[in-house]
Amino acid sequence: MPLLAHLAELRRRIINSALAIGLGTVVGYFTFGPVFDFLTGPLCDLPPSVRQTLGQQTCFVFHDVTGAFAFRLKLAVIVGVVLAAPLWLFQLWAFLAPALHARERRWAYVFVAVGTPLFLVGAALAFTVLSAAFRFLLGFTPSNATNLIDANSYVTWIAVLVLVFGVSFEAPLIMVMLNLAGVLRGATLTKSRRVVWVVLSAYCAIVTPGQDVSTMLALFVPMYLLYELSAFVCRSNDRRRARREELLARDVATPIS
Repeated sequence: MPLLAHLAELRRRIINSALAIGLGTVVGYFTFGPVFDFLTGPLCDLPPSVRQTLGQQTCFVFHDVTGAFAFRLKLAVIVGVVLAAPLWLFQLWAFLAPALHARERRWAYVFVAVGTPLFLVGAALAFTVLSAAFRFLLGFTPSNATNLIDANSYVTWIAVLVLVFGVSFEAPLIMVMLNLAGVLRGATLTKSRRVVWVVLSAYCAIVTPGQDVSTMLALFVPMYLLYELSAFVCRSNDRRRARREELLARDVATPIS
């Protein structure tokens, strides 16, 4: 396909994606109330006895006259991107797929089919630890002080936390894909258990602030189980690859009678 045709195709895909995101943004703008209540629920739904220990009051603020309107637009765009994700991801795939070989397309299908549920599970888990995180972080507030939380930074913080959890759950899938590509061996994953244990413990402690270990374990346990599962899959794939290579070597070495 000529370069101009590629550019025209890219332009069409971008326009389609922008229209889908724009429509989703309109939906997000008019559903601002429920979305905002959902995002602030982990903080605002804390028991009164707990909230009293987090300072006199916890509330959201905007720093200028246009802050509330800009925040509503920002949240609407985020909702639009999320709602339109199947459409703009399809547009991206439709643009890239013709350049991929059949085997590469199969790998892409597997990655999307397995990676999407893993990301959603990680994102859902992030919401389960938010309340514990708020109890810990806001617990440093003096009894005679008030928490004035910037609404924009609050939503950004939640988005980053959800993204970190979701991407973290993709790591085992990436390891399996590297094994299928011949870059990573299952034996390497097995030998690295102790290092992974330490690194994973430190990582979970950093990204899941809390006053007890239950919050950290909520991320550590499923991630480590996924690591062991990916190591098992990689070892199984290595054994199958070794058997295929052995059979191929026998066929090559068999003399012609």
